[in-house]
Amino acid sequence: MGRPASRWAGNRGAVIDARDSELRGLEGIIAAVAVGDSEVVVVSGAGGVTELYAARSSDACVWATHAAAAGLLAFEDPTVERAAIPELIAFDYVGGDLTMVVGVRAVPTATRISLMRGGATVRSYWPASERWARLAEAEAQRHGEQHLLESLDRRVSGLGSVSCGLTAGLDSRVAAVAMRELGVSFDAFTVGEESHPDVEAAREVAGSLELRIAGTAWAGSRRTRRSSSATWRPAGATACAE
Repeated sequence: MGRPASRWAGNRGAVIDARDSELRGLEGIIAAVAVGDSEVVVVSGAGGVTELYAARSSDACVWATHAAAAGLLAFEDPTVERAAIPELIAFDYVGGDLTMVVGVRAVPTATRISLMRGGATVRSYWPASERWARLAEAEAQRHGEQHLLESLDRRVSGLGSVSCGLTAGLDSRVAAVAMRELGVSFDAFTVGEESHPDVEAAREVAGSLELRIAGTAWAGSRRTRRSSSATWRPAGATACAE
């Protein structure tokens, strides 16, 4: 989650007493929970896709970082949301607030949830109308690149060690190229069997960027670490940029 989020770790007061303007510093895919004397506060990050899911039954209101967990806690017998299956097959992703579990919905980004004895209060600390603005099409590419680099620079600045998980997907490639442009020194790693498409593609990306890459593979129930071009350093991965 990077450096900006580190100020919140282990500091419940920072979350419970934070002003909306301060909560907007929770960049990326993140959820924060703080337990106070009379209040529990749960917040979702201000950017990226959601990291919180909600479900309501006759017995409970549940918030969790996984849709399946929310469904299991709220319902005695959760079921698959069949309406989401076509979208999942077509895009390998379910968008909006829809999830793969009936009765469970994704919590919007920039949401603050206050849990007290009297009930729960849910509100946005950064409404979409304030978070988004119109942009000329000709400026979109430059604007996106600039703010990606600025955001990434804030997240990794000052970290002693940075690691980037590479896959066959576009997100990890963009993160790796962006860190290279910023001059950030980082290690790369991938996970899976040697012949897996994600692993093969990750090694191609690492090769094109002249990166050392380590891999973790599973053999039966045992996990083994292999690397043809680098040594794996378990203590070195203190942050993941993807």
